Amino acid sequence: MRKEKPFKTVIPKLYKRAAEDLLLYAYVTGVQRALPDVSTKKAIELFMKEFDLSESDYPYNCAYTTFGRIRKEHYVLQKSQ
Repeated sequence: MRKEKPFKTVIPKLYKRAAEDLLLYAYVTGVQRALPDVSTKKAIELFMKEFDLSESDYPYNCAYTTFGRIRKEHYVLQKSQ
């Protein structure tokens, strides 16, 4: 297994996530901040429609779980600063 470069060890795990996962998190969070009445489910559906993603491209359950994990990581990161 490849050893991680020293400078990368100080970068929070949140920033190492895949681009599509971070884009999902940013999109859903932005929609919910702009429109507080929009549920996470609806915001994820809007994300998938916006980027023309099918259930086989990015399964909803996977997206929902990923969003929850990133939200938790982001909360922990904000709390520690």
